[in-house]
Amino acid sequence: MKRITASHYQTSERYYKLPKLLFESERYKDMKLEVKVSYAILKDRLELSLSKGWIDEEGAVYLIYSNANLMEVLGCSKSKLLSIKKTLREYGLIDEVQQSSSEKGRLANKIYLGELIVDTPLVSKSDGGSLKQTRGQSQKQTSPVLNSAPSETKSSDTEGIDYEDLFRR
Repeated sequence: MKRITASHYQTSERYYKLPKLLFESERYKDMKLEVKVSYAILKDRLELSLSKGWIDEEGAVYLIYSNANLMEVLGCSKSKLLSIKKTLREYGLIDEVQQSSSEKGRLANKIYLGELIVDTPLVSKSDGGSLKQTRGQSQKQTSPVLNSAPSETKSSDTEGIDYEDLFRR
C-alpha cells in the first residue's frame, strides 16, 4: 500500500461539491449533467471570491472568471460554454454583469450565482428519508429498517439516572 502524502492529498484529493438537489428536485431533473457540473465548479470558486473580498454593496458574492478560463476548466468550446451559461440563466442560477473596459482590454464579467430552489416532491428518496409537504408543513419521513441486527453494547453506565423524571416529560 502506498500511503497518501500531503503533496498527493493537496493535488489529487480535492473535490467539487455537487449538490444532490440538482438530481433530486423536479425543477432540475431535466438539466444536462454538464450544466450541473459547471454549476458545482462555479460554486467552488466562491471561496476564492470570499478570500479576495469580491462582495458587492448588497452583500452578494461574485466571481470573476473569464470565458477563456472557464472553457479551459470545463474542457469545452466557446459555443458549448455559452450554451451552458444560457441554461444556467434559464434556471435562475447565474447572472452576469459586464464590467467596463480597461486600457488593457475588456474585463471579465462579474458572475453572480443563484441559490438552488428547494421544491417538493423530490424525484428520488434517499435512504435517510425525505421531506413530505403537508398543508404548509414539512414532515420527516423515515425509510423502513429491514433485517436490522441488534446493536451490541459492551457496557452501560446507568447509575444515578432518575428514570421517573425521564419519563414524565
